[in-house]
Amino acid sequence: MTRITRTSVAAATTALLALGGAATAGATPAYGSWNNGQSTFQMGYGNSHNITNNGTATVTRVGDKVTVAISFGTGSAFDASAANLQICSSTSPFTSKVAGQANCTGTPGGTWWVFTETAGAKTATETITLPSSCFSKSAYLQIHATSNDGGTVNTTMVNPVPSTPLYGNLEVPSNDVPLSAGGNLGLLVIVALGAGGLGYLSLRSRRRSASSAA
Repeated sequence: MTRITRTSVAAATTALLALGGAATAGATPAYGSWNNGQSTFQMGYGNSHNITNNGTATVTRVGDKVTVAISFGTGSAFDASAANLQICSSTSPFTSKVAGQANCTGTPGGTWWVFTETAGAKTATETITLPSSCFSKSAYLQIHATSNDGGTVNTTMVNPVPSTPLYGNLEVPSNDVPLSAGGNLGLLVIVALGAGGLGYLSLRSRRRSASSAA
């Protein structure tokens, strides 16, 4: 029979807390990998033979809200065009460029958003509310930014797919029921201690109650 002591309980708890810290404090995630409802994607313009990266976009999802934060690199910024940031959401992956609202709404569950960012701005952040067709499931986004890259106007795609014309496609997974690190660690502690550990904690509680009564 395994004897559960205060020392072994403390040691198990300490080890599990260290494990939880190691799991959440790893290396910087690669482009396109999701961590706590957030991911960063490269942006670029060009065609199937040549894509020039000109910045990044960080996408965050909380329930039905999706925030897109655009950041252009050196030599690139939003062009002076109207509607220089366009977003289309769908319940299915994109396989070609969506040009305009009519094409967007023609995709499964397609919804279209248009924003006009300040000409010459290198950053912009916008938040959209996904349609009910995307609730509790993955949404797919195609994000266009009209950029001025060293004097040349281009259509920049977030997470570009090599194609002519170039198009973008990124999956935004649902995170409607996030599990907190604390909740997960609490469950791990209970599993690690097992019935014996719970018995020890219960016995300790009863002894305290008896002492108080005396």
